[in-house]
Amino acid sequence: SGVKITIPQNVTGVLIEDCDISTSGNSCILNQGTDTTIRFCHIHDSPRGILTNTGTGTTIEYCTFDDFSTGTQFEGHAIETDYSIGPTVIRFNEFTGSNYASDVVSHFQTSRVTFTDNVFDVQIDEPSGAAFTIGDGLDQNHPGRDNYVARNVITQSGGVPAGVFGSEGNTIIEYNCFKAGIQAYNYNGNLFLGVTVRKNVINIGASFVPDTSVIAGWATNVDGTNCALMPV
Repeated sequence: SGVKITIPQNVTGVLIEDCDISTSGNSCILNQGTDTTIRFCHIHDSPRGILTNTGTGTTIEYCTFDDFSTGTQFEGHAIETDYSIGPTVIRFNEFTGSNYASDVVSHFQTSRVTFTDNVFDVQIDEPSGAAFTIGDGLDQNHPGRDNYVARNVITQSGGVPAGVFGSEGNTIIEYNCFKAGIQAYNYNGNLFLGVTVRKNVINIGASFVPDTSVIAGWATNVDGTNCALMPV
């Protein structure tokens, strides 16, 4: 029970690898440290996987995440990053499981995220939950900036499409396969500047993008669910 591993704010350079973690408590890993690396781990059967709260320099790679169905609406994430200035690198991970009660991966008021080469095959119960979100936040003027999302494959049922909900600038989403569509708009009145969504495969009919004129590169996307149609 409880949090299995806690990395406090004054700790630097922790490496967690080749692990298998589950808990009946709040989170498997609570990361508030600097330059934390988590890799080659199986994180599963818990209310929440990894929570990075104000931590900086986090890398999560080559991990598998499964079954966070016991989580609550705002805590049931495989990965949650809150109030971080980054850099945060999340790459080459696999997300599976059913009955998610929240977003699978949540970047809340967080900047300088590199989110690449991840695979999702998830089912979400929460009507407002998505495979991943970026650009959300309580401070509408500071939802995050300098985020890069590329080469992810998102297969999702239930919930709402993954996407971007705010940007202070330089948010680029490219070469992803959004089988369940995408969302791209200023959710909750967030600042929405410098957003580029280009050269993705997107299920347009399942998407919610109310104003494509504020998004650079929109015309380069391909409508469909076949990832082999990815533009070059």
